[in-house]
Amino acid sequence: MRLPLALVGALGGCVASADLAAIQQPTLTPRGVSGTARLAIGGGGMSTSDWLLGIGMDTRIDAASGDNSRWAAGASALGGVKIVPKFFLTGRIGIWKAIVSSAPEATAVPSFELGGYIPLAEKYDPKNPKYGSSSTGIVLGVREDLDDRNYFSVFVGYALFILPGY
Repeated sequence: MRLPLALVGALGGCVASADLAAIQQPTLTPRGVSGTARLAIGGGGMSTSDWLLGIGMDTRIDAASGDNSRWAAGASALGGVKIVPKFFLTGRIGIWKAIVSSAPEATAVPSFELGGYIPLAEKYDPKNPKYGSSSTGIVLGVREDLDDRNYFSVFVGYALFILPGY
């Protein structure tokens, strides 16, 4: 019974996040910076949940040396599980396409992330769940894009999970 309720909650909420990354190409060789913004349906990420989930749209701007700059858009799915009270282990899979690029690009680029979410503030009243809940915190991790020129990035950012009331 808990899983179906979790899915209903995830589809009724909203997830927004933004992060900044150091682009490494090849790995551990700094080449530039990246900024990503995401908006998704989803939920979780709170003290009352053991998971988090988001499915939505992404956009990213990469400013890198050596003809590797781009503006891209795509879609991704985020999943996570609480492993200690104040930390969720997260993973994301996505696909994006360059809108504008200074270099040749693959038609569709798969992207993979491994990271974490650290909740910092939560608004929730268990006596009045009708008012909804929210959780804000830090996201961090690593990302690999499997393009014609693979990008490995280390990122840190901010996320907001909102579950509206009823």
